Amino acid sequence: MADWLLAQPVGELPVRSFAYQDNYAALASNLLPLHKEVTATANRVDGGYLTDHGPDHIRKLISRISELLSAGEGLISAYEAYVLLCAAQFHDVGNIFGRDKHEEMSWQIMERNRTTLPPDNIEYRLIYDIAQAHGGDRKDKLSDLPRTYDIAQTTVRPQLLAAILKFADELAEDSERAARYTAQLGQLGGSEIFHEYALALQNISIDGLSREVRMQFVMPVSKATRTFTKGSVGATTNVYLLDEIFKRTMKCHCERMYCSRFMRSVIDLTAVSVNIAVTNEAGYKVEETIAYKLAETGYPDSSGQDIYEICDDLKRWKNVGRLNGLALKSELEQAHV
Repeated sequence: MADWLLAQPVGELPVRSFAYQDNYAALASNLLPLHKEVTATANRVDGGYLTDHGPDHIRKLISRISELLSAGEGLISAYEAYVLLCAAQFHDVGNIFGRDKHEEMSWQIMERNRTTLPPDNIEYRLIYDIAQAHGGDRKDKLSDLPRTYDIAQTTVRPQLLAAILKFADELAEDSERAARYTAQLGQLGGSEIFHEYALALQNISIDGLSREVRMQFVMPVSKATRTFTKGSVGATTNVYLLDEIFKRTMKCHCERMYCSRFMRSVIDLTAVSVNIAVTNEAGYKVEETIAYKLAETGYPDSSGQDIYEICDDLKRWKNVGRLNGLALKSELEQAHV
């Protein structure tokens, strides 16, 4: 995707004195040394052992973004690609200050790289908003962004771009992110299960024809039959790898449903298909295969949920409170006294 952006005719980008392509290349180069330090510094600050958040993760993330766009039928503009790539570069840099609110801390690194960012704060604020929407305690951040935004003589789609980044980040996980040898030495503490999950995840593919994300896991019997630690010092639990795979693939399914709400016009994915091979220790013989598909099925069930849970505005109608037939009757009668 970065190569595609850099190859676009200059006329495809806003006509300004700011050289978008050259400055993106400079930004990516300037951030490379910082990306190399993010994981180690975050580990020192928090005392855990993160899976890789360095340059390889950024490359994987941009690759996943490209795969998502290739699987879709819609297009994004060269300027949208520029904004999305910048957001990808910044999305995890806040980890250098620690995991807590790392998505919000990226602005400090953006400030240090202002010379390679557009001069107008409206543009670098857009990049920041898209970058920080990928994580945090608040789950529904994409709804906070505008659907379309006119900027630099062009129209961009912040919700779409943030959804692509968020889901691509969910898919930017595989065995390359794990500390393979540290795991073998048993030196991962409460982060053990996160690295074992990454080690087991051998491949993710995005199939535009079937509109599926396909996840392939492999684990030997010895790892399927033991537990791994998860949590912080003094608060660890023991978790089976299969249970962690179930939990994380369900999260992927939820992220797909959520992000699809905002990126369906360009990318429409409908399911997450999972295949887990449990092998002998040498890895040549499959002892057990577990396969399942996570997709929305059947008619949406609204049992146990009323309209007020879905439409918050109906709980706060005018000065009345909850809007219902009686409240409407009272309001109309007062209005026509």
